[in-house]
Amino acid sequence: MLIDIHVHSPNTPGIKVDPRAILEAAREAGLDGVCFTDRDSTKQAVELIKLGAEVGVEVFIGLEIQTDHGVMLGFAPRIDRFYLEEEWRQLQSGGTPSASNVVKLFNQVGGAVVSAYPYDMSIPWSAGDRIFEVEGLCGIEGFVPRLTQMRNGLAIEAAQALGTRILGGSDFGGNLSEFGQVATLFSKPIRTQAELVEGLRGGCWAVSIGVDVKDAGPPVAEERSDGRPPRRERSDRGGDRGDRGGDRGGRGGGRDSDRGGRGDRGGRGGGGGGRDSDRGRPRAEGSGEDRPRRERSGNERPGQGGGEGGGQGGEGRGGSGNRERRDQERRGGGRRGGERGRGRR
Repeated sequence: MLIDIHVHSPNTPGIKVDPRAILEAAREAGLDGVCFTDRDSTKQAVELIKLGAEVGVEVFIGLEIQTDHGVMLGFAPRIDRFYLEEEWRQLQSGGTPSASNVVKLFNQVGGAVVSAYPYDMSIPWSAGDRIFEVEGLCGIEGFVPRLTQMRNGLAIEAAQALGTRILGGSDFGGNLSEFGQVATLFSKPIRTQAELVEGLRGGCWAVSIGVDVKDAGPPVAEERSDGRPPRRERSDRGGDRGDRGGDRGGRGGGRDSDRGGRGDRGGRGGGGGGRDSDRGRPRAEGSGEDRPRRERSGNERPGQGGGEGGGQGGEGRGGSGNRERRDQERRGGGRRGGERGRGRR
């Protein structure tokens, strides 16, 4: 039996589509049932169920509620005061309820709770990886047609890691063409709220029809609307952080490699060399021979006179010191030549 477990009616702010049109679209899409999970509203449960009987589609009632760990869908086993008088509003008496309290309350009335689109980062209250902190969920919504493959894939992986069910719902928000793309398949006929809850606790799984919601597997890069390269997810970052350097010497390939060099920009390591076993020894320009360390005067900047850091352009350590040494040699050669001339006279 195919049921879309996440549908909104005009009882949810922003939805303008008539409930009858919603149910007729669901029937045309081949769905056997629809679960209206309006945001913070269950008072119209009886009317919606009667309308479903007229259209020929099974109607069930749930509740969409925002929590401190994302959006949750709560399903009670009966249409009674809990729904009709909205007794569940006790959860909101202190503001946004905790996910654990939502799970606790619905368990007390014999119901079930599902996490809805936990990796939808377009909303500020998305659960993200905090979904792993919530205990007692009977499933995670992993097939949502409006989300990218990456977002659905992350939800699927979370459900697998937590050992709970992967469920499908359209999160209908006004687009009638969304019906029939995804649903939750129940292994047994579902006719009552109690049977819905029992089915959610076992014997159901997500299905997709004509839409690629991504099989469980490594998340793929998500396309960006600004034309820049796709952003990588956390799992992709660590392996190539050490590649940033390139000709600049990078930072090696991780913590175990030579960390020091900044390549041909100079920097530590003598203009391109890493921190070797002779750490800190300035090298003669173009010869590789060692030169003695020269003390730096108080008004010299780092990098002058062979000091730490080296200048850019490949002179590295000892760049200014080499120039000064050559100037001194030229001046000294001139003086020696003059003295020899005076001696011959």
